[in-house]
Amino acid sequence: MTVNPPLFTWRQPSDRLTSEPWVFTLRTAAGAQVMTTRPMSPAQALAQPLPAGSYEWAVSYVRKSDRSLVTSQWRRVVVPASAPTFVVPTGHEIAARVVAKPAPRLLPTGTTFAAIAAKASSGQLASAYGALLERAEKYAAQPVPAEPAVFVGSTGTAAWKKWKSQVAALVTTEQAIIDTLGVAWRLSGESRYLSAGKKHYAALASWSPTGSTGHATVDLSNAVLAKALARGMDLFGGEVDADVNRAAATSLRGRIAPLVADYADLDAAPYDSHLIEVVQIATEALLLSAGHSAFPESAQWLATSWDLTARTMAVWGDDYGSWGNGVSYGWRALDVASGLLAVSTLSTGFDMARQPWTYRVGDFLMAMTAPGSPAFAAMGDGMEKEPHYARYAPGAFRLYAALTRRPDHAWYWQAAAGSDNAVDPLLFLVHGLPQPQPLAVAPSQPSALFHDAGVVAMHDEAAAGANRSTVFFRSSRFGSFNHSHADQNAFTYVSRGQNLLVSGGYYPWYLSNHHATVGRATRYKNALTFDGGIGQAEPEANPTTPGKPMLSMDARGELVNFAVSGDWTVTTGDATLAYRGWNSSTKAWQPLLDSALRTVAYNRKERVVVVYDWATSAKPRQWELNFNALGPFATQADGVKVAYNGAAACISVHGLAGSYRLTSGFDVAPEFPRPQQYQARYVAGVSSPELAAVTIIRDDCRAVPVSVQIVGSMASVAVGPEAPLTFDRRTVRLATARD
Repeated sequence: MTVNPPLFTWRQPSDRLTSEPWVFTLRTAAGAQVMTTRPMSPAQALAQPLPAGSYEWAVSYVRKSDRSLVTSQWRRVVVPASAPTFVVPTGHEIAARVVAKPAPRLLPTGTTFAAIAAKASSGQLASAYGALLERAEKYAAQPVPAEPAVFVGSTGTAAWKKWKSQVAALVTTEQAIIDTLGVAWRLSGESRYLSAGKKHYAALASWSPTGSTGHATVDLSNAVLAKALARGMDLFGGEVDADVNRAAATSLRGRIAPLVADYADLDAAPYDSHLIEVVQIATEALLLSAGHSAFPESAQWLATSWDLTARTMAVWGDDYGSWGNGVSYGWRALDVASGLLAVSTLSTGFDMARQPWTYRVGDFLMAMTAPGSPAFAAMGDGMEKEPHYARYAPGAFRLYAALTRRPDHAWYWQAAAGSDNAVDPLLFLVHGLPQPQPLAVAPSQPSALFHDAGVVAMHDEAAAGANRSTVFFRSSRFGSFNHSHADQNAFTYVSRGQNLLVSGGYYPWYLSNHHATVGRATRYKNALTFDGGIGQAEPEANPTTPGKPMLSMDARGELVNFAVSGDWTVTTGDATLAYRGWNSSTKAWQPLLDSALRTVAYNRKERVVVVYDWATSAKPRQWELNFNALGPFATQADGVKVAYNGAAACISVHGLAGSYRLTSGFDVAPEFPRPQQYQARYVAGVSSPELAAVTIIRDDCRAVPVSVQIVGSMASVAVGPEAPLTFDRRTVRLATARD
């Protein structure tokens, strides 16, 4: 618990009569009643902080079949005295604020566009402001596009995907045009920007909300169009005829109505990443359009959307700041959230960036993506997409950092050369807020733990920039659900900015044959498998060959250790529950292993990785340790060497008699051409019910003295002059110097 008041959420059972409210009850640990409410959704926010102490809470619901009342067990929550207070206004309070604020709501209260322009034309913003005006010149000359034609053909085909991609690109560009011309006109007063912006705004207002860009066809593009219309209404609405604003409001109503109709789906599916993104975009659009006479539902919809956004924004992580649904999708989430945070702060005066998860989620992205690095993301879908820092840091992260006003966040977006052409136009308006921006200060912690996401990042130097070396490790409660893979207790390794050991496979599109069979599979991760590649979340109860991993949080891992001592960072994951097979007859999971524990230790000074594995099975298994890379492996006397783009490492396995099998390519090829990948699988010579093994990875194949001793499940490893590390199942003992 890190914030007061807490937000209470729970699962919605399939047998609930959803027309009847829940009954939520909160009491002290001594049994004194605190409150009883009747929410319609499985969530309860509190309007006031709670006194520090221990509490219990329970919920009741009406069963659909017989209308009987079902009550949960009492659950305990502790509110420490140290918990920061952060009360989120209700949706109705927020709606009242924005309806009372005249347009343009994007102008911070207490300042003027002229004052913002004066600040933007000098100092740190000057270069970006010049780039904004250059971009506005280009956009002012750009013709107004026609509404896209309706797609003719079968959905799901390559032609369909291409058409959707073209529509998404067009809509994203139009939003950028509205933003750029609107802010550039407001700050510079240049009439050409106003004239062009009005034309683009009027054109978008004329596009049918049920046509080619409607929710039923392209839901995300529909939401982005709603955002573009709302920003256009706020920036240009006072300069156009009333019928244009009415058309825009009517279009907004038509585009947002189906989104609001889907909101209830989050009660049963709270981790629907697609819908969560849509909710945030709709909330932003409503912040700028609520109260228009041609959109009478807007204020109520804003209240509903705001409350839902507050409830779901941190669903993929806890208040310590993390994103458990893949690094690439974490960046995408920030791209959406940064705009929402900016618009909500500018239009309401409420600083949502101070919410603990929001305030800290940038730490996760900083830890997982070295500034300026072209390396793959560490894990999750889309890891091989364009360099995430280059795409998002100049725009989304810089805007986010301006809102959090944290020195390390300010350092991060400046740490590698970026393009001022990518700056979000909202940045200039955020700088009109009264809070001063801090000086940049580099992070100093060598490692980062994100317990709720189940991710650890171990750096040689946190502020090393694009040349940073990092070991990433995942053992997560989110398992193999959604954009996450069957990669519990897997690691990846970036050596001086280069991908050396990667999460294998590609992401042509969600659940394409390659993605489902290869990109999500344990055997293409740097992880443990057995008996020919069988791994985690298997779709059969007793698999004889590996299958397509199930999408499930049940097949999960857990971080059980984390420590930093001297030059060492150490973490342990328990992935026992991940190694299970799904019994389709009983609708239950069947264990494949009795235990699956892995400890990864990284010596940042010597750049040596030590991996200790301990696993057991009632049935003897032929154990396998998998390594995946973008460059080929070559056998050596004591193991294998991998090299890629000037980086190299030597790998040796101890305590497990066996041999390496070197392969390249995939069981199923990617649907689009992609660079080759390579695999080295260390396979035990004989089957056994227990595994105790140590893997040593030497960066640059340096001749660092390493000694390994294994007796039973216990392993002792000494690296260079350091005292030995001792591993035994779930435990590890660290020492920083020899006695």
